[in-house]
Amino acid sequence: MGKIKTYANHFCGVGGACWGLHKAGLECRLAIDYLPIAIEYREKNLGHKGICMDISEYKKDDAHAADLLWTSPPCQTFSSARDGADDPTDVRNHLYMASVNYAKEFKPRFFVLENVVGMLSHDSDGLGGGTLARFRKAFSDLGYNVEWNILNSRYFGVPQSRPRVFIVGSLTGEVGLIPAHPRAPRVSFGDIMERNMEELAWGGSTYATAMEKIQRTGIGMTVVEGKDRKPKRGVRDNGLPRDMLPTLTCGFGGGPTRKKCCVLDESKDGLAFLRDPSVREGARAQGFPDEWVFPDNFTDAWKLVGNAVASPVSEAIARHLIAVSEGKTPPSKEELTSDEIRSAIIRQQGNEEPPNIVFEE
Repeated sequence: MGKIKTYANHFCGVGGACWGLHKAGLECRLAIDYLPIAIEYREKNLGHKGICMDISEYKKDDAHAADLLWTSPPCQTFSSARDGADDPTDVRNHLYMASVNYAKEFKPRFFVLENVVGMLSHDSDGLGGGTLARFRKAFSDLGYNVEWNILNSRYFGVPQSRPRVFIVGSLTGEVGLIPAHPRAPRVSFGDIMERNMEELAWGGSTYATAMEKIQRTGIGMTVVEGKDRKPKRGVRDNGLPRDMLPTLTCGFGGGPTRKKCCVLDESKDGLAFLRDPSVREGARAQGFPDEWVFPDNFTDAWKLVGNAVASPVSEAIARHLIAVSEGKTPPSKEELTSDEIRSAIIRQQGNEEPPNIVFEE
């Protein structure tokens, strides 16, 4: 049937998945999201107009037909860290059906559905069927061969551990639809770190003052560092390398889904201090180029960054599917063991098993 050339993106956000699909050589036919600021900044950066609307109200337009459908339904209800995540009355649990309806109408050759690992333990109707099984069946009933697996952005050239479930389908029956984790040199946080970002310091605290606060309040944290920097004391043992960001989310602090992430920096006066990651550091950890513009307001900008798809992963999947569409058989990722899946569920989106904060002498 030839090489795939076009894509449609549901729940496109600021364009993380789109950027990866563009780098793979695909042309956009449709990008849709309900958040006006996301559509605005996607257009600023990609130059392609998107549609801002409730996707459940979308009406068929033949100009939107594409070879590949990429969809990233809202993940808030699928996080196992949220109370009431299995509420069958929450309309967000059913928005994926808009993508199913698109596939029914336009019959894209391939589809990719991306979401948090919490969906593996989520039951959207309360009947025990399981959301993963529901997603797979919805597309299988349309004639797609459906496969799924977990990919982590940390293996695709960005210093962020971001495991995500990818459900991929082929209408023409191809198998091996999900790429393997590439064996590429690992990028560290030091490679993307900005320096002397004192405006983001925790209340202007020096490193010692901030660490005393952590010891007193028991704040959970992950320290990330530049190259050759060692924290003097007080690091969180969460199983990640010290130069790797945890999963970025749309906000900082508070709530069960977010553990404080802090960066060890140094002022122009040589004082060490802890701070939040900057918007540019977060954007780099999602694979955005430095030319990508975001709102000036930190909260608005970080919401767009944290909700984005890591573009190196979408690019890798697109290139893999292009190869599959040309009849090539690139390696697909091996099936995960039950222990690996359980570990991914536990650690998804900042919901790590409670770590100990170790204060070194």
